[in-house]
Amino acid sequence: MKHNLKKAVALCSALACIGTFASVFPKESYAATNVLLGDADGDGQVNINDAVSISQFLLGKYTVTDRQFTAMDFNQDGAVTKTDALMIQYVEAGSITPTTVNKELYDEPDQDSRGYFRHICSSSDATSKSRYSISPPEELTASSTFSYEDEVSPYILRDQENTNVVQLDLNGNVGSGFIVGSHVIATAAHNVYDRTNGNFINNIKVNIYNMNGAVNSSNLVHTSDAKELHIPLNYVYPDWDLLLGQQYSPENYDYALIYVEDDLSEYGIWNMGVLSDSFMNSSANLTTSGFAKLGGVSARYYDKGMVTSPAQWILDEANIKRELVVCSQNQFYDTMYGGVTYYESTYNDTPAKSAVGVNTGFSVNTGCSWSVRMNPNLIWFYKQNPKAGK
Repeated sequence: MKHNLKKAVALCSALACIGTFASVFPKESYAATNVLLGDADGDGQVNINDAVSISQFLLGKYTVTDRQFTAMDFNQDGAVTKTDALMIQYVEAGSITPTTVNKELYDEPDQDSRGYFRHICSSSDATSKSRYSISPPEELTASSTFSYEDEVSPYILRDQENTNVVQLDLNGNVGSGFIVGSHVIATAAHNVYDRTNGNFINNIKVNIYNMNGAVNSSNLVHTSDAKELHIPLNYVYPDWDLLLGQQYSPENYDYALIYVEDDLSEYGIWNMGVLSDSFMNSSANLTTSGFAKLGGVSARYYDKGMVTSPAQWILDEANIKRELVVCSQNQFYDTMYGGVTYYESTYNDTPAKSAVGVNTGFSVNTGCSWSVRMNPNLIWFYKQNPKAGK
């Protein structure tokens, strides 16, 4: 289902403006402090427990402090990913010596309670929904109990992008999603819910193709029917910033979960990654992958672009978009919405692609696309959702 063009143009006009990030969102100033890189659990050591704690943080099993979040970024690229956990394994093996650095702590990532709506696709009432909430999990401590099957290994980092980015048939329209759990697809909320009439989109099919480029029946390897749709409460009813007296944009919450009964794990489950606010000023490259139908040809497309600093695109206080990551891109395939935005890192010839956002919009005027950032709230929603499939 295509994004409303007028809405996209209005949003991109705001993105095109130049504002001052600090004046809109005052940032607490931290003094530099000593951080033992890799000491995720805060016990003063760097060992396999820290590698596992990073993996479990990226599975949504723990909340972290600002110091822990900073220490988890072992390679100091501004992103906490499986690569950081992998590198700590080399510390354990004696190939890397951990270091203490003096730096400002990253802002603690968003870790709060959020409300959601769940829709059962078999319902004849497209407006039907039940409400629930997800609360933060327990805090990560040195005494936390870890499950070592989550230990990072190269096979976990394998690239199955030709099958774990999926096409969505949205009642004849084309959308995108990506596999984040055995039965769970991540996508954009506007793909599955129409805010103008309050209807969910029933009869959604999830199509998995095993080839890059153009897709057809010959490379279709699996189709699943959506059984449940989950969206944030604040996508339907955007919340307010009490300090500024302004309403947040629904773009902040344009993410959704599709639950299917089939086990999709053989097609590849995306690793998650969490970007720090510092990453927003890094000029690093991100890639978006999804599906589009152009000129009658349906195909998988990719687009790579450089992260754009918030100071260059946040201006309109009445339409605050704190949750987004924006990057410059060259193409405007609006049906890529719901596709994965990922960050690629490598250590010792082991590549890791980490899902860091859900692609939700594009500006024709500026050439920028934006995605909802994969913070802990989204990871809990996708990885530890108490209502999905229940």
